Amino acid sequence: MNILLQRTLPMTLRHHLAFLFLWLVPAAFAAQSAAPAVFGYSDFTAQAKIEAKFLSVPDAQLAGQHLKILTAEPHLASTPEDRRTTGYVAEKFRQAGLDTEIVPYRVLLNQPKVVRVEAFDDAGRQLMTGPTREHVPGDPYQDDPRVVMPSTDRRAPAT
Repeated sequence: MNILLQRTLPMTLRHHLAFLFLWLVPAAFAAQSAAPAVFGYSDFTAQAKIEAKFLSVPDAQLAGQHLKILTAEPHLASTPEDRRTTGYVAEKFRQAGLDTEIVPYRVLLNQPKVVRVEAFDDAGRQLMTGPTREHVPGDPYQDDPRVVMPSTDRRAPAT
């Protein structure tokens, strides 16, 4: 404290202020380091440590490597390539210390053999047909049958 403040404040008030300062400063630091209250957790401390570990890891070069591996081949849902992709991600989670389980689901997955749209005029003349496959020079998967044309099947089920 500066000399002017020491002369104007009585000794007991200075002691109270010093006590209050010493009591509040550690409490402020403790509040900053304590895990926040998070809905669904009675104690978020362990989860906060896990999240801090993951948030400290991002690495653009490593993310690029993972992306190259995950996109190395087409992997339509339910194919062997999809299973390999799933296994790769699960293994990375296990290496990170996470309990990981691959849970199979039985779902109806529409995989059309042909995707075609045709439009006709009132006289029955064909106006257009499509879609046509996009051709990209140098694409190693240009004619790979695992690359499917996108489709949306909105037909009502047969009764």
